[in-house]
Amino acid sequence: MVLLIQGCGFRLQGASPLPFNKLYTNISLNSSFGAQLERMLVANTPELTFVDKRDDAQASLIQLQNRRITRDVALDPQGNVEEYQLNLQFRFELLDHEGRKILSPTTLVITRYLPNDPDATQAKESERASMYASMEEDLIERLSRRLTAPDVSSRFEALKDEPVTEEDLEEEEIEWQDDYEDDEEEFLPILEY
Repeated sequence: MVLLIQGCGFRLQGASPLPFNKLYTNISLNSSFGAQLERMLVANTPELTFVDKRDDAQASLIQLQNRRITRDVALDPQGNVEEYQLNLQFRFELLDHEGRKILSPTTLVITRYLPNDPDATQAKESERASMYASMEEDLIERLSRRLTAPDVSSRFEALKDEPVTEEDLEEEEIEWQDDYEDDEEEFLPILEY
């Protein structure tokens, strides 16, 4: 069976490398999130180096927002929380050397549910921290897959051949900010993209 599959040209798709070798990011590579992201991207593209200045980079991965949101989703008859919804929101864009968008601002959302026991508060806090760490790993995998997608490579290559216009050089005002807090509670609807 294996020989038959190999004979027809079927191959498992391996990791796609990034179309660039020098990347700038405003994500701290000294943070747990940044270090994991760096490891994942370098594993896919071994010749990738992270640079400290945007001018030295072929592309820039810009974090626009990184938030943890905890919501109460179920209460018992006494008014105690029975279940929490944990959300991790990450918004980013990918720019070329000239500041043109390879990837427009994109939001990735990871959601998990955590049952609550009011009698085991300390254990639940530890479980919540562990769950957020697991969610960060999932988020980094999704981000890596998005950055190595074929449309990103083709857009990066297409921008190399396009002349830079004045519109490209105008900086867009971005109101997104990094308001990453461990237990930030918000009660706004989340849209998943």
